[in-house]
Amino acid sequence: PLLVKMVWFSLVELFFKVKMTTPFSKLFNAYCERVGKSLSTQRFMFDGQRLSPNDTPAKVNSISFLLITYFP
Repeated sequence: PLLVKMVWFSLVELFFKVKMTTPFSKLFNAYCERVGKSLSTQRFMFDGQRLSPNDTPAKVNSISFLLITYFP
């Protein structure tokens, strides 16, 4: 499994363990539910690139750890 850390302005940090083939939509939905935000108003970035809900860790070439930054 891959360890994913999602950070919101360094205030909220959540960790998820996912498979390399798990679509980011699952992470985005879980994150938004936990922080009480609407998915339609949020952006998620990795390494300066905006992530699509259909992307997977394998598609963004993550090896063992992925840091996703969340922007309202």
